[in-house]
Amino acid sequence: MVTLTSIAITPASPSIVLGTTQQLTATGTYSDNTKKDISAQVTWASATMAVATVSTAGLATSVAVGTSAITASLSGVMGSDTLTVTAATVVSIAITPDKPTIAPGKTQQFTATGTYTDKTTANLTTGVTWSSSNKTIATIGAGTGFATAGMTTGTTMIGGTYPSGPTITSVPLAVNATVYAYASNFGDGTVSQYTIGVGGVLTPLSPATVNAMSTTSKPFAVSLEPTGQFVYVANYGANNASQYSIGAGGKLTPIGGGTVTTGTHPNGVTIDPSNTHAYVANYGDNTVSQYDIDPVTGGLTPIKNTVPVATGTFPATIVISPDGKYAYVANYACAGPGCAAAQGSISQYTVSSTNGSLTPISPATVNTGSAMSKPNSLAVDPTSSYLYVANQGDNNVTEFVIGAGGALTPVSTPVIASGAAPFSVTVSGIFVYVANSGDDTISQYSIGGGGVLTSIGAAVAAGTGVSSVTVDPTGTFAFATNRGTTTISQYTITAGTGALIPNGTATAGLNPTSIATGY
Repeated sequence: MVTLTSIAITPASPSIVLGTTQQLTATGTYSDNTKKDISAQVTWASATMAVATVSTAGLATSVAVGTSAITASLSGVMGSDTLTVTAATVVSIAITPDKPTIAPGKTQQFTATGTYTDKTTANLTTGVTWSSSNKTIATIGAGTGFATAGMTTGTTMIGGTYPSGPTITSVPLAVNATVYAYASNFGDGTVSQYTIGVGGVLTPLSPATVNAMSTTSKPFAVSLEPTGQFVYVANYGANNASQYSIGAGGKLTPIGGGTVTTGTHPNGVTIDPSNTHAYVANYGDNTVSQYDIDPVTGGLTPIKNTVPVATGTFPATIVISPDGKYAYVANYACAGPGCAAAQGSISQYTVSSTNGSLTPISPATVNTGSAMSKPNSLAVDPTSSYLYVANQGDNNVTEFVIGAGGALTPVSTPVIASGAAPFSVTVSGIFVYVANSGDDTISQYSIGGGGVLTSIGAAVAAGTGVSSVTVDPTGTFAFATNRGTTTISQYTITAGTGALIPNGTATAGLNPTSIATGY
């Protein structure tokens, strides 16, 4: 009678990288010296399952760095070997931002993010040896990823190498001297389009406006995609978002059918720093719509296998932290005649590094201000360390620290006074500007230690019902939409102090509510 005499496991002394698997084979030797694959008949086992597991089919899966004895047993015969799990290795490195545009003489910090075999990620910026294909256009620090544009316009490819690492795909850095501005006109359903000329003066393009959808679409918020290719507008009255490509000379052209469906009364729209996803705060149904951005056409499509994520009551605006990790929504919490009392809050989320979807942080919301705070706008500083909230009902700004995992906690001095009915807040470098719709002014602050705001002078005058402030990409000029008029106020930003100096007004459509600038 032929009997099983031994079992050999192959490959011998297997070694795998954390995050990977290895198919094992059990070969039986019989008393007549024949051999047979008995992988499906044996009982597989791992002695240290905290290091590696093994399936009934002999597939070993790494769990942690270390070693584990692997056995294969059948009919009282056992074979064994030692499986070694080594540290995860980097399999891909991505450079962000992936296609930025800056002005001549300006700078751009690039980041290299490595993805490892175990799906973890790490910042490898200082480990990459960086390079620029055209040093006349821009140079880059070999060990820092910090690029500086020359005075010649054009495009250079930013790339690098990593010791014993994968090939890194280079990204384009464009140097462009022309800056454009786009304003949503709530009262007539249009978007104004401009170039920013010498001295920060807005010059209308021809045509001066494009339709958002219709005269009743009530375009409320506008966002310009960071690469300067696409513009998105939240149409409060039409339950959709307009989508445009930026063509020659900055002119807007509708993408596809021109709009994408949102939730009810979309009130805010933003784009993530990686230029891959867009988010819309739907004031009327307490949700955020989530979209992928087509990298070629700019068209928006809902993120696959997701649904609009829940917010607090009456979400007014949404912002993504500059590091792309977290999202925050200002929940206005009261609306309509009389505005029934309700606690204003901030919804907080993590942003999936895989598909951009939002997941609520615990707790899902944090309160801001009083029971009638009416938070209408929020902004994050460039280091993704602090968040600022304009509380329209409290006439102040709440200041938060962004902690580990994105959770918000108040700074040491959590509140600073603003003007009357602050409608929006904007961060530019170390400066913060708040549009006060109740007294037609803009409050000005600098960010100090621990994120605490300090006033940098008296509020500066704006137009009637000032509703938003934006700063151009060069950090030189600021613009404010005056919702009660047909104008946009223009300012020069004082170098060093951040103080705004009025520079006249530009003509917009009816009731301009929001403005965005970019290349």
